[in-house]
Amino acid sequence: MSKNPLVALLAGEYVNAKAEYARRVGEISIEWNSLHGLMFLWFWHLLGIQKLEPVKKLWECGSGDSFQRNMLRSLSSLIEDEKTKENFIWTINTIDKIGTYRNVLIHTPIKFDINAPQNINVQEIYAKLSHVNTMKRVESKKLYKPLVDDIILLQSYSLHLLGYFIKDEDSLPERPVLKALPELNQEDEKKTHPDTTITPDPLPQSSEE
Repeated sequence: MSKNPLVALLAGEYVNAKAEYARRVGEISIEWNSLHGLMFLWFWHLLGIQKLEPVKKLWECGSGDSFQRNMLRSLSSLIEDEKTKENFIWTINTIDKIGTYRNVLIHTPIKFDINAPQNINVQEIYAKLSHVNTMKRVESKKLYKPLVDDIILLQSYSLHLLGYFIKDEDSLPERPVLKALPELNQEDEKKTHPDTTITPDPLPQSSEE
């Protein structure tokens, strides 16, 4: 341990900054797992198979969350009510977009400046090119908590929509008003204009593990 109080202070701030970043990303991961667990409930009800074990085997036959959501899209044709089907597909598509940013946060290597530990920098040498600008946007706008809030809103919405589908609830739930995703989408839309000054990077594809 250094006897220099300034070095000790900076080292403490560095450790705290890493812990805070881990907390943010961990919270996103926890809520994401809960959200995707609800997608399994949809899968189970859409198949109409009562026994759990064969349904789980089918759900786990592919690789990754995005594969499972594609299975749900295929099963959406089983939903007879058009409004329910429309909102279900909207939910899946929205989870796809959220999953992209979750994936970037989980898999992008970062570094902390020991002299300014509050600043999070992307390890651009190691990071995927498609992740760099996306990660910078999330960090610059401090959208970690809004992303968590969006995931929680989607949890509630998908659960109430399922309740309506299986006739446990009488009214179709209203779509949630999301916070982080619209702002991030606005940034992506700016890249489609030729006069933009933002360096374009493709929206990274979601490949959750």
